Amino acid sequence: MVEIMRIGIPKEELVFRPGQEETRVAIVPISVPKLKKLGFEVLVEKGAGEKSGYSDSEYEEKGAKLSNLKDVMDSELVASINIPLEVERMKKGQMLACIADPFRFTGPTKKIIDAGITLLSLDVIPRRLSKGQSMDVNSSQDNLSGYRAALMGSQHIAKMVPM
Repeated sequence: MVEIMRIGIPKEELVFRPGQEETRVAIVPISVPKLKKLGFEVLVEKGAGEKSGYSDSEYEEKGAKLSNLKDVMDSELVASINIPLEVERMKKGQMLACIADPFRFTGPTKKIIDAGITLLSLDVIPRRLSKGQSMDVNSSQDNLSGYRAALMGSQHIAKMVPM
């Protein structure tokens, strides 16, 4: 029986979406203390947050343990933005939380299921959580991208932009 569940965060380098580079990371440093308080140990592959602007030292300062890919992929729960190519390193009984797009990428999804890995595909969580709250992983990411685009665009005009 596992007393402390380990959450592994791999680098987002190799994905099943050819031609796309992933710059997001599954867990940011500010989330680490919250997860630790809930009883999780957070293992972060060295350099995992680099493309998102988070240094290894930021993760360490918040209580994460910097690890190699093998230890990260051996965690009870692997959290990733996309299905990691390294999913083949995972074993029966482990869990993978990611944006799997299982109806579009049926091959990788089938491999995961056949291997006995529990797949938590964040992109198929229902859109409506309650009458007052409508949000899914894709909507939240799209919302952030739109907000960022507006801020970046506002830097290139001479007028003030109302917020």
